[in-house]
Amino acid sequence: LYCAAGGMGGREAGEVASRMAVDTICREATAKIDRVSQITPETLENILDESFQAANNAIKDHSEQLGNDMGTTLVAALIYKNSLALVANVGDSRGYLMRDSVLHQITRDHSLVARMVEQNRLTPEEARHHPHSNILLRTVGTERNVEIDIFSVELEQNDRLLLCSDGLWGEIEDEDIEAILNHYQDLRVICREMIRAAHHEGGKDNITVVMSEIY
Repeated sequence: LYCAAGGMGGREAGEVASRMAVDTICREATAKIDRVSQITPETLENILDESFQAANNAIKDHSEQLGNDMGTTLVAALIYKNSLALVANVGDSRGYLMRDSVLHQITRDHSLVARMVEQNRLTPEEARHHPHSNILLRTVGTERNVEIDIFSVELEQNDRLLLCSDGLWGEIEDEDIEAILNHYQDLRVICREMIRAAHHEGGKDNITVVMSEIY
């Protein structure tokens, strides 16, 4: 199980929410998988959904206790037998698949500008520079029982999965991410170079990158 989160609401709120999201989803998923006698893709999808929801409601409870607003974006990939990835997201942290030197976006952003692109009111390029590009329609911890998107991806040998916050894809284009992935082999070097490129382009937000490779 791999996760990436991008907290919102400043250091005190966003940092806490993103940490709670990752800790809770990992703890809940591990406990649920340990209790299952027979693991199937359908079982894992339910576990991923329930664990995501548990993280959402835990953050909402904590926020209400403190009397403040906090939330986070969250993307997670649960890999089953190196043959299937269940990729879930809320917000605009993204999941990508790199296969045969081509980068594919798996997840869909839950943002105002993404919806406007779907409605043909904006081009993808206009959306990147839109003044309301930071407005999210769905986040973890803002409302109870959040709607979660889960995508099923059949994996092949040498596939790479990339999970990242908008601090990465918001600064560098997908073709630049793809070029870095094609230029380097070591995953640590790839992550370092992507972060370096995002900083070079402005680095206005926290940059979180998680990568895995299928052998």
